[in-house]
Amino acid sequence: MAPSAPRLRILGAGRVGSALAALLEEAGCEIVDLWTRSAARAAASSAAIGRPCRSGALDDDAEPAASLAADATIIAVRDDVVAEVCRAGARLLERAPVVLHVSGATPAARALAEAPAELARGTLHPLAAVSTLAQARRVLGEVYFGVEGDEPARQLARALVSRLGAHALELEAEQMVRYHAAAVTASNLAVALWGEAAALLESAGVSDGLAALLPLIRSTVDNVATLGPIGALTGPVRRGDRGTVSRHLESLAQQFPRILPLYRAASLAALELARASADPPDVEDIASLQELLKPAADGAA
Repeated sequence: MAPSAPRLRILGAGRVGSALAALLEEAGCEIVDLWTRSAARAAASSAAIGRPCRSGALDDDAEPAASLAADATIIAVRDDVVAEVCRAGARLLERAPVVLHVSGATPAARALAEAPAELARGTLHPLAAVSTLAQARRVLGEVYFGVEGDEPARQLARALVSRLGAHALELEAEQMVRYHAAAVTASNLAVALWGEAAALLESAGVSDGLAALLPLIRSTVDNVATLGPIGALTGPVRRGDRGTVSRHLESLAQQFPRILPLYRAASLAALELARASADPPDVEDIASLQELLKPAADGAA
């Protein structure tokens, strides 16, 4: 069972670590220690969230906060330095029975393999695109958190998510790669898609493609939230309009060929949504679009 008022150590004071420190403290947790390697980042974190953040040596006997016991340690650093933090802070990690990490790409048993063996390991991954600390403080109380790992770590992670007013998404280790790939597809790859659409529009003579597209993007996201992907889908693929799609492909091949593979792949995915709708395009139109959108047999776009 999770403690009524968890005592937490947070290692990493970037956007996510600092936001979690502020929000969890506001939610009644005790943050016994907030650490980051960089003095400049520690100063920035302290100024932004109004609480102390130490820097320098991870396990510093001269630092009172480093000696304090906790109920859990949250490691909120880049994926590629989690193992280093576990090794350098082994003595520090032993002062809490649970260690959590905030990455969504790797199961806790693997990501935290370098942590002391007796600790319960878990994942506490915010399913959010966080670009600034201010944004993190706004959104982390309402998003989903991927929760995975040993049961004591899961229990504590669930309790923290509940305190934030957020939602726990229960995962198993073997699901983590697909979970993270889904997050990347929904966020990172969508950003890439919008960037390409803006560049394509500018190639047609529009001076600020992104500004012109943003109302369309926002209305599309609103429609997905209200109607789901199948109900929100519009456009030529949804209608089974081979003629328009064919003209798109011809124009892109001549004037913007780099987007052709993306256009084909996304259109085929859209065709699956259209097929699943209550009023799908005619079977003949679906088959015709499938043939049209297939990559060329020689591998050309």
